[in-house]
Amino acid sequence: LPVLYDNCWNGGAELWGQAGAFDWSVALLNGSTTLPQRENGKALPQVTSRLAWNHGPGLVLGGSGWVGPYLVDGMAALQDRKETDFLNAGGGVDLSWTRRHLEVNSEVMYTSWEHPTLPRLGATSGYVEAKHKVRTRWFVASRVGFFEPTRVTDGAGQSVHWDYRVRRYENGVGFRWAPRVTVKGVVQNNRFLGGDALNTDHYLVQLSAGF
Repeated sequence: LPVLYDNCWNGGAELWGQAGAFDWSVALLNGSTTLPQRENGKALPQVTSRLAWNHGPGLVLGGSGWVGPYLVDGMAALQDRKETDFLNAGGGVDLSWTRRHLEVNSEVMYTSWEHPTLPRLGATSGYVEAKHKVRTRWFVASRVGFFEPTRVTDGAGQSVHWDYRVRRYENGVGFRWAPRVTVKGVVQNNRFLGGDALNTDHYLVQLSAGF
């Protein structure tokens, strides 16, 4: 998901279980969902939760939420305030649907950050992706993702987005050469609205094999 930082993993503790058609989990994180930390650098953990409804094998609906401090101790000069006074909170929904040769997955989440010097910052992000098996060994897939920051008032008194609005488009094709060998080709286009100099296009080829 665009708003989540996936180059690192949170340390912490998680409890999960199942009740009928529902899966649930609650976790305490050393870092936060948007700033993972392997080691505990905060006085208080961030709390996350998830509840998913499994409506048969082809449909899963889920909801997630989190709240807690995100600034690491000593990160900022806060004068008479503490890092734990500033919270990162958010929530979202997700969908997974499968029917015959078609798979669809989607997530949408909103998150906000209390900032020491700026107004509360927020952002909505999400994606929808689809994968279709067109032949015995061939499949195609597409994904559209977005990042939409909220507005703040700048020094001139104008309402502006606090960061670039981003759109990401991905299209790919895959071929299962053998039961445990897959070849993929993907094109990814990133578009920064109002920041054309940051636009990028990526072309990727992957070979994966199991032994």
